[in-house]
Amino acid sequence: MKAIKTIIKYKVISLLLLFHTSSLALPLYLDTYTNEQGLSQNSITCSTTDEKGFHWFSTQGGLNRFDGYEFKHYKFNPSQSSISGNWITDCLNLENGQLWFATTSNGLNLLNTETGSFSVFNQYSTPSITNQRISTITSNSPETIWIGHDKGQLTRLNTKTGTTELFSYQSTNQLNVVFKDMLFDDKKTFG
Repeated sequence: MKAIKTIIKYKVISLLLLFHTSSLALPLYLDTYTNEQGLSQNSITCSTTDEKGFHWFSTQGGLNRFDGYEFKHYKFNPSQSSISGNWITDCLNLENGQLWFATTSNGLNLLNTETGSFSVFNQYSTPSITNQRISTITSNSPETIWIGHDKGQLTRLNTKTGTTELFSYQSTNQLNVVFKDMLFDDKKTFG
């Protein structure tokens, strides 16, 4: 009899806890944004949030900054200090507040968030990035950016010294993408 009372107590307490916990659960609201709401293109290739809280969405049709209400577009314009291409493959938000954007065929871009202008790194810039076809970018320090290219190539850009170094993977089966997760171990060292 005592065992039955104990079981009933545990069931009642469990039910009360269940109802109490479910009453504390908050509903989750998600918004969907497409080109109908102002996104430049529907295929997002990368997203990040800057120090000021702006959300940045890279697409195959340009770069988009979202302030929570509306989108501002950044597209290639040869007569301005614009992003170097509209098909953006990757983005990188460094600890020092720098925002970097890679393009599929026109090099690497550093955004000045105060002015909205871009510094472009490609075969014509100093430092020079000889392979402008960039698949991915990552970093293991604020001064070092690793740039993954097609054909098994990897570029190390040292932003402090203004130098680059190109590495190539030679194989009968050429690599098309250098994956971020494979570049660094847990200590952020190359390997």
